[in-house]
Amino acid sequence: MKLIPSNVGANKRNLAILGALAVVLIGVFIYDASSSSSSSSGPVSMPAPVPMATEASPVPPRTTSPVPVSIERRVRHDNGRVEDYRPTLKLKEGTDVSKIDPTVRVELLAKLREMEMKGGVRSVFAFGAAPPPPVDPIKVIAQQKADEEARKIAEKKAEEARKPPGPPPPPAIPLKFFGYSARGATKRAFFLDGDDIDVASENELIKNRYKVVKIGVNSVVVEDTQFKDEQTLPLVAELQG
Repeated sequence: MKLIPSNVGANKRNLAILGALAVVLIGVFIYDASSSSSSSSGPVSMPAPVPMATEASPVPPRTTSPVPVSIERRVRHDNGRVEDYRPTLKLKEGTDVSKIDPTVRVELLAKLREMEMKGGVRSVFAFGAAPPPPVDPIKVIAQQKADEEARKIAEKKAEEARKPPGPPPPPAIPLKFFGYSARGATKRAFFLDGDDIDVASENELIKNRYKVVKIGVNSVVVEDTQFKDEQTLPLVAELQG
């Protein structure tokens, strides 16, 4: 008995190919439907395609053994349970949609934008020296204070350098005090000015310029009347000659 009418003629082979393709498409459709609706209970079986019979090849007997098809996307938990991994955007069952706030929190986005990126300065992909240890904040504060003091001193010196120079200091009094004599309440001091010896009491002038203000045991106070400057002359030993 022939399954295909004899009047088909030369199209028998083409019909056989089309039938085989139809069977394959049906099998793919069944596989997709079973993989989307089955649970994690095990492999999904799909009947093997039955080739179309021709005049040269008789119909082979249909096998009853299922062809196992394994699901590749699975997740194994710590307790040994295995389930399919099917990511979805669907909400959980029982979720109250009316309580979901769809407002976009713009202030949180702005706050996130202003956050500073923090992290290590060393790349895990680059080999090299380790980063320096963290700096002690106490040492940092002390160093900042020292730098501030140094800056103030430098500014003060620069400001003093910018000031116009003042008048030169008065010259030193050229007299040398080498002794004194006392008669009652009156004291007379002896001064050496080069090769000249001058004797004067308190409130007297020497060379019409140097006024003896006070005569002491080890020193004498003399005023330069030209510059209005008082200087203390110490007692020196008399030069021997």
